[in-house]
Amino acid sequence: KQKTAYEIPKRDWSSDVCSSDLDPGWVYENPDASRTLNVDAPLAAAARALEAGARVILISSESVFDGVRGGYSEADLTAPTTLLGRQKVEVEEALRAAPGSWAVVRTGWNVGWEKDPRCPVFTTYRTLLARGARMAEDHQFTLTDASDTATAILRLADSDERGLWHVASTPPVSRTDLAAWVVESSRHRHDMKIGRAHV
Repeated sequence: KQKTAYEIPKRDWSSDVCSSDLDPGWVYENPDASRTLNVDAPLAAAARALEAGARVILISSESVFDGVRGGYSEADLTAPTTLLGRQKVEVEEALRAAPGSWAVVRTGWNVGWEKDPRCPVFTTYRTLLARGARMAEDHQFTLTDASDTATAILRLADSDERGLWHVASTPPVSRTDLAAWVVESSRHRHDMKIGRAHV
């Protein structure tokens, strides 16, 4: 778990503030501990960085929205349905009210090349190897290569613009789309069957 801030190695003064524990279940079950990690620590790190004259990039997520409509833009009002989402909104609003140089970056699913147990590609692969795998046709999300997200963040860190940015690939994909891609690319494709469901 990322527990504090880390510095981007560029310009003289720039810091990237990441909160934390992103498991909504853990956050819900541990409201005090998650607040320390997801709200207090990022705000403290951002305040110190801004006071020192640094540019702050806050990493947030799509959890600030309810997910009902989809296709959200930077102009849409937040409507979180989870404690994690409400914590994200609180940190965003505090930073956006602060003086100094800052940017807020909201991302969706960022996918690397490691076997991360929370990676949606890896979890879909494991699910498809089990019997009775079912994938939601109406559950959509974005999948972005982590290196592309990192590139966008570094560009924002190297600019002087304040504001809010959504950094995610388009168009969104459904669980069944992702499952079809995994099946097509897997050497175990003949052992995989996709059942369809609705959320």
